[in-house]
Amino acid sequence: MDDKKLTKRRQSVLDFIKAYNKLHGISPSYEALAKGFKMKSRSNMHKIVMTLVELGYLEYTKRKFYSVKVVEKDL
Repeated sequence: MDDKKLTKRRQSVLDFIKAYNKLHGISPSYEALAKGFKMKSRSNMHKIVMTLVELGYLEYTKRKFYSVKVVEKDL
């Protein structure tokens, strides 16, 4: 499996972040993401978010709460 492609899970997380941001006006925390996907560990969600950052779908500022931003890509 190619680690650098947008899997169904990664797409779901990206869609969740977009919807949460639109609804609340801020990005979700790792805790909110984990709860949204019924995960017990925030670290697993952190890995997915960092992969989306590496793939260029998200931007992230270290040590800043609610700093995940969706990058709008031209299709």
